[in-house]
Amino acid sequence: MLEVKKISKSYSGVEVLKGVDLYARPGEIVGVLGPNGAGKTTLLEIIEGLIQADSGDIELDKIQLGIRRNNTSKSMAVVLQTTPLPPFMTAEELMQLFSASYSTCIKKSRELLSVVGLESKKEVSINTLSVGQKQRLGIALALAAEPDILFADEPSSALDPQARRIVWGLLKDYVASGEKTVILSTQHMDEAETLCTRVYLLSEGRIRSQGTPEEMVRENAPGCVISFQTSGELSDSLLKLENIEKTGFIDGLQKFEIIAKDGHEIARVMRVLTSDESVDVSSINIKRNTLEDVFIKLTGRSLRD
Repeated sequence: MLEVKKISKSYSGVEVLKGVDLYARPGEIVGVLGPNGAGKTTLLEIIEGLIQADSGDIELDKIQLGIRRNNTSKSMAVVLQTTPLPPFMTAEELMQLFSASYSTCIKKSRELLSVVGLESKKEVSINTLSVGQKQRLGIALALAAEPDILFADEPSSALDPQARRIVWGLLKDYVASGEKTVILSTQHMDEAETLCTRVYLLSEGRIRSQGTPEEMVRENAPGCVISFQTSGELSDSLLKLENIEKTGFIDGLQKFEIIAKDGHEIARVMRVLTSDESVDVSSINIKRNTLEDVFIKLTGRSLRD
């Protein structure tokens, strides 16, 4: 298990990380979720050994790695947002070169190209690959090291939806044996909810909350938002509802939202809405709260701010 304890880091007197704790077990995808500038990349680079922390401790399987080492542990590998690749080599040539440095056999390197869906592209120049294909090649290169912990820093940020799903599948498959770990840095709520066993919400250098996505929503932003439109002023039955807020006016219809905290409240609100003649029933929409709502509640800002 990886344990990160009280990690702090400052640049020119500005605290970037403020006593951050984190742990990750084999078989988990652990997400570090936060907006740009939250300290996600700095935290990952400290754990990886690429930069030094000012204070704190890092342990892997109860062995101290230290916070002032200048190299990445052999049990770790990194997938970046964009991996710099030699443009005129083929995917197969690069895999063989990279695998040799880790004593990975040629057969294994070819298998990895197949795993990431690049078997048919192995003999073409890397500069002809799409952005998504290059990212998958970057993942194959990282897997060639056979690491116990794979760090993925915004791995799908530049990818189209189809390529993102492929990358997500690769990360899920990597931990499926229960022996490997992925630590994922992202500012995409859907990525964290789809992939992560547990999530740490990082804002302004501090962990604001941590747990499974479901736990965090249940504890910090339970329930859902029910939106609807009316053709006139609110009726007496609607005025009696709690947490109702006007959100707009369009095409002669007023738009409202109600925060319902649990299933009983959702049912009660729906009974009132569907029995009120002023409500456009077809406009009723129920949206469950997400990690984005949790983050806004805890920090007062959006993940994309």
